Amino acid sequence: MSRKELAKIVRQVQQTQTTQTRPIWIRPPRANQRCPYTNLARSSILDLIKERDDRPGKPPVEARYLQKDGAKRGIWLIKLDSLLAHIEGRKGLQKAA
Repeated sequence: MSRKELAKIVRQVQQTQTTQTRPIWIRPPRANQRCPYTNLARSSILDLIKERDDRPGKPPVEARYLQKDGAKRGIWLIKLDSLLAHIEGRKGLQKAA
């Protein structure tokens, strides 16, 4: 899929789904499943929201980690508009074979 085709799909999703029907924040998909909005795997999404050594500073996709007081685990919430904007702005997308 070319960059133009992907950008067109992202724009169509943004135009057809209003903020009333499209959530502002989403949870990452479960393991071995894909995101219904972007078709990305859980590991790919989590990679975009975490800071890495080779990508210092702010992660490219906005997210929040929510954890109750005293809890060992929490949940990630990803801002959908930030994720879609990152995908649309990505350079070097390759065509599907």
